[in-house]
Amino acid sequence: MKTNHARQKLKRGEPSIGTWLVLPDPMSALLMARTGFDWLTVELEHSPTSFETAAQDFAVIAAAGTAPLARVPWNTGENIKRVLDTGAWGIVVPMVNSRAEAEAAVAAARYAPLGARSIGGQLHATNFDTDPATYYARANDEILVVLMAEHVKAIEAADEILSVPAST
Repeated sequence: MKTNHARQKLKRGEPSIGTWLVLPDPMSALLMARTGFDWLTVELEHSPTSFETAAQDFAVIAAAGTAPLARVPWNTGENIKRVLDTGAWGIVVPMVNSRAEAEAAVAAARYAPLGARSIGGQLHATNFDTDPATYYARANDEILVVLMAEHVKAIEAADEILSVPAST
């Protein structure tokens, strides 16, 4: 199984460099994935990209050796599950303003016993170049969760949000 090198760099305290994709076009994703970035984030909140196009983007990005991330439209289990089940290696969650919202995002991205993510999909294992059983066993160690503080409420609750373990 491939290792999420972007997550590993961050865990070691190293910078991880990437950019955002707003064009709903897998060819653009492929070209960008071959430029040397550690990760590319497919923008699903503020772009016309559909979940179907995003799944194609995740596949070409992963195949090029870059970590495919997805900025989900909103912090819901459904949005998080859909992008992870279709091959994203991580999520960027907008408008996280409280500890409870941070816990919900992390739980949606983790399988039991660390979270509440359901088992399903076919593309997640494929994009990590492995079989489903191995993916389910290792996904909690590979999926990157990024929480965005975009509101004054998030800044006011920053200590609480930052105290949420990545493996809740």
